[in-house]
Amino acid sequence: MENTKPISDAVAQAMETTLAAAAKFELPEVIDYLTGTITASVSLLRAADDGKFVYGFLKSALASLGKEAMTAPNPHGGALGLSVHMGASMANPEALHTVEELRKELYSANDQLLERDIQLADQKAIMQRVFTDFGKVVLAHKDKDAVLLKILLDEFCQKHVRFVPKNGTVH
Repeated sequence: MENTKPISDAVAQAMETTLAAAAKFELPEVIDYLTGTITASVSLLRAADDGKFVYGFLKSALASLGKEAMTAPNPHGGALGLSVHMGASMANPEALHTVEELRKELYSANDQLLERDIQLADQKAIMQRVFTDFGKVVLAHKDKDAVLLKILLDEFCQKHVRFVPKNGTVH
């Protein structure tokens, strides 16, 4: 789900100011600057609603770290670009005032839960196949059968391992 709530001009200006300020620092300093900005922001959010919203927001942010992201350059320049990804959207319960708003957010949450359930089921099936195949490798190792171990490792790598060149090296 995409966050489609418009932001105010004041919020847009504050975001622009942060991007412009970050562009003025070199890499070690920009990390310190952004860490300070995050610390102040989290503190202010916690004070605003006893941490209810910020807790969910931070959980969502942590979950999004595992998702693929692309990096766009900071429009003001600087050492760091902007990481763009689609994470789960978070509704601020305090900002919902009508049954219609609540209903819309509930539908959105249900869609996200269903998507996560599908992903979890897919990941569980993949892990089950990997563990089943790797169990044979472990048994060959336990039996000290080097020939069978090599055959099974070759089969395992063929089925489950993909080497992707990254920056001239293989991972």
